[in-house]
Amino acid sequence: MGTPEHEVAEEIHRQQVQAQAAAQLTQPLLKRGWRIAYVGWAAPILPVIGFFFLIILSIVALIHGVLAIVKGNTSGGLRLVLAAWLGSTGVGLLWMGVYALLSSLF
Repeated sequence: MGTPEHEVAEEIHRQQVQAQAAAQLTQPLLKRGWRIAYVGWAAPILPVIGFFFLIILSIVALIHGVLAIVKGNTSGGLRLVLAAWLGSTGVGLLWMGVYALLSSLF
C-alpha cells in the first residue's frame, strides 16, 4: 500500500490528465462553436434575414458549448455558452440601434 500523500498525488495527476484529454477532445467542437457565434454576430448586416440567422446561429453555438461541457471541458464550454448568450444579446441590440439610427436619418 502506498502512503496517503502518494495516493493524493496520483489522484491529482489522474485528474490533470483527464482535464487535458477533455480539452483536446473538445477543441474542434469549441472552435466550430466560436466560428458559428462570430458568423451569427455578423449576420445582422443583412437587415431582416440576418436577425433570424443571429438567433439560429446563437442557439447552435449554445448547443456546441453545452456539448463541450458534457464532454468534460467545463471552462471552455461555459465561456462559449455565456458568449453566445450574452454576446448575441448585445450584438442584436447594437444592430437594432444601428438600424434605428439609419431609419431616422433616411
